[in-house]
Amino acid sequence: MARRKKGTKLNFPFTAVPKHITRSDAWFSCSPAARLIWIAVLERYNGENNGEISLSVREAGDYAGCTKNTAGKKFNELLNAGLLECTMKTSFNNGKGLASTWALTHLPIGGKAATNFWKQTENKTQ
Repeated sequence: MARRKKGTKLNFPFTAVPKHITRSDAWFSCSPAARLIWIAVLERYNGENNGEISLSVREAGDYAGCTKNTAGKKFNELLNAGLLECTMKTSFNNGKGLASTWALTHLPIGGKAATNFWKQTENKTQ
C-alpha cells in the first residue's frame, strides 16, 4: 500500500470563508464594504466566541475603508441580509464605552444550533 503524502502545514493564521455563504443571495444582496465588514467579524471568531465578537463601527470603517457612519449602515445591511445578529447593542452615549457584540448566524452560539437567518434571504428572492 502506498503512503499518502502529507500536506504542508500553513505557518500563518487564516480565515476560512464558507462557499455556501459567498454564493448565496444574502451575500450578493450586500455591498462590497458590507462583505468586508462581515469578513472582519469572521476574523475575530476564535471557535468559541460567537455571540461575543466585538467590533466597533470605527474599527469596521477602518477595515472596510469607509467612515464610521457608512460602516454603521453596512452593519444594518448585514443584519437585514441575515449574515450577522447583534447580541449586545451599545451606543456612544451609554457611558460604558463598549462596542456592540455580534454573532455570525451560520455558526452555533453557546451550544445552540446556528440560526442561519441568511437562508431566509434565499427564500425571499425566489
